[in-house]
Amino acid sequence: MSNVTRLPPHAKIIHVEAEIPISQRDEFNRAVIDIIAGERPRMDALDRDVAAITRWALEALKAIETAIHSHPTTGGARRPVKFLAGLYNGQHYPLDLTELGASTQSSPMPVSIT
Repeated sequence: MSNVTRLPPHAKIIHVEAEIPISQRDEFNRAVIDIIAGERPRMDALDRDVAAITRWALEALKAIETAIHSHPTTGGARRPVKFLAGLYNGQHYPLDLTELGASTQSSPMPVSIT
């Protein structure tokens, strides 16, 4: 006697039923048409968005790294270091976000939201 589970072969066509809000019916229909046609415009857009977000995040990390290295002994690196530590492990390194808003014009912590 074997402990191997035998699965039925994959069906070539599946039947799907979904309950969605009427307000999302058109979006759902467009997604189904894209899937049936073999196109992936939404996934391609998501891939592009992820790539753009990754680029922006790396640029921001480089700016934070520059701020930390530019002020290693002046105490000016405290906020960016706490910010990175909080990203790494927010439970062990909590960060009060109001500290970032308290930065002054001369602070090395670059804060820019675009």
